[in-house]
Amino acid sequence: MEIHHIVGGAGRKDLPSGGNFILLCGRCHHAVHARLPLLGEIPKGSVLWAKEEEDGEVDVTELANLRHRKALSYDKRAIPDTFLAERDRHGGDPWP
Repeated sequence: MEIHHIVGGAGRKDLPSGGNFILLCGRCHHAVHARLPLLGEIPKGSVLWAKEEEDGEVDVTELANLRHRKALSYDKRAIPDTFLAERDRHGGDPWP
């Protein structure tokens, strides 16, 4: 498992609530940052979806404030089916 900072960049911070990070397997972490052959990519909005599924409500305003912005430049969206199927094939818990 690898730590992915949802809002990254220079001077990124961890929030006391833990709201700025999520644990991802190495493959999924790579797919957030780059496109994987055969699987594609995991959009930033899907990371918000996964974080909400794991931890409950995600405070997107708090995340945007880390970049001194009022809002994020992306919205929450479903995790691509290719990655859900891959998780299932490798014995991971299915997403709710």
